[in-house]
Amino acid sequence: MGLGNRFFCDKLLSEFEEQLRHSYSLGALRDSMHNSISGLGFEAYAYVRVTRNQNGASEIEGLTNYPSAWCERYKDADYFAFDPTLRYCASELQPVAWHDLRASHAGDRAASILFEEAQGYGLRNGITIPLHGGDRWVSAMNVVTDVACREATQMVSAHMDMLHIMSIIFHGIADERIRSSKLSLPMSKVSLSNKNSYNAQMTGRRLQ
Repeated sequence: MGLGNRFFCDKLLSEFEEQLRHSYSLGALRDSMHNSISGLGFEAYAYVRVTRNQNGASEIEGLTNYPSAWCERYKDADYFAFDPTLRYCASELQPVAWHDLRASHAGDRAASILFEEAQGYGLRNGITIPLHGGDRWVSAMNVVTDVACREATQMVSAHMDMLHIMSIIFHGIADERIRSSKLSLPMSKVSLSNKNSYNAQMTGRRLQ
């Protein structure tokens, strides 16, 4: 990387972190991430934190600007149970492009249906970034665009490293704020925050 590009990236990341630290509400934090990825050509993201408690149940929290209709569809179809992006993050460390993730699940009908349906909500291509932190939890950042595969491949290649670092920074700030938020939901429900609501926490479905 040239010195000019490195300086630009360092400046962008420094400004990004400063903006996040001054986003004092979960809604402002969500919007700050959206504004930053928009500058790289991406429209949507979902930050998801999955914690398995001592009873074996999973609690889910997160921030997203995904369409509310997709969040409801995801919940109603029980997609959490086999979401390939979450399964990937449970065992891997490096970011992966969605076109590669789709190819690796080509024989998995449930995963294929999930990806196909997501496209109908403007979630066509993107990057999944694992964020690990101990034995009892795993986090994932999905950064998504609605552009076609060829253009998305170029965008992903150009910005994957930057988005990886941005996701780590975002996680370091958002994780604590989400866990300390009073916006808890009953254990029987799962809800993603979206652009129509500042209810930014989703808390746990029980997994058998």
